[in-house]
Amino acid sequence: MKVLVVDDEFNSRRIVRKLLGDQFPELTFLNDASDIEEAIVIIKEDQPDLVLLDIQINTSTGFDLLDKIEDRNFELVFITAYDHYALKAFDVGAVNYVLKPIDRKKLFSTIEKIIEQISSKKKSNENDGSYEPLDKLILPYGETSKVIAVADIVYVKAAGAYSEVFLGNSKGKMVVVKPLNFFEGKLESHPHFFRVHKSYLVNLSLVTSISGDRSSLTLQDDTLIPVARLRKDELKEKLKSIFY
Repeated sequence: MKVLVVDDEFNSRRIVRKLLGDQFPELTFLNDASDIEEAIVIIKEDQPDLVLLDIQINTSTGFDLLDKIEDRNFELVFITAYDHYALKAFDVGAVNYVLKPIDRKKLFSTIEKIIEQISSKKKSNENDGSYEPLDKLILPYGETSKVIAVADIVYVKAAGAYSEVFLGNSKGKMVVVKPLNFFEGKLESHPHFFRVHKSYLVNLSLVTSISGDRSSLTLQDDTLIPVARLRKDELKEKLKSIFY
């Protein structure tokens, strides 16, 4: 599991790496980041599984970093001396919020939980596909959870740490505190869902037309969805499997 530590204080980064490196030898630490710009480069190039993020980073905040990540596909834990940002941290999908000086027990249990989740997901991805695809999803919605039918999902659009879930049958849109990567993982076994672009996951059974150069497709509600150049050939094969 690849880990990125983002903190403007060298000593704080060193302590976190030492604590976790000794306790979890299976972790691979990427180069640390001492500012937002450096962190963005590392995230894009090295794609960490976990980011350990401070709140105050020079003149910026950890939330500024998240705002600049279009499609977050890593787990997030805040490690900070500030205790009044916890609610906002959980709003942006943090797994936990650890205060400095670091509570080792809390930090270790958090990392154990994340390692287990990532391991389970990888095993699921390696499954031979013999299981039935999901027909419902339970999604966080405000202070509650909402059950939606997978068949009602028209498409999902990335919105930073959030996702916008567009539903058919006049059910509107849900804004969910989950990255697009979450939905891709949940629906990867479903034959109709395909990530056509870094920002879009689409229910292909609801496609009504495709542009001649396959650079975009139109859905039943007339929404025009862009298709990434590198996804065109795979999209063609997926559509054949559904409609032919």
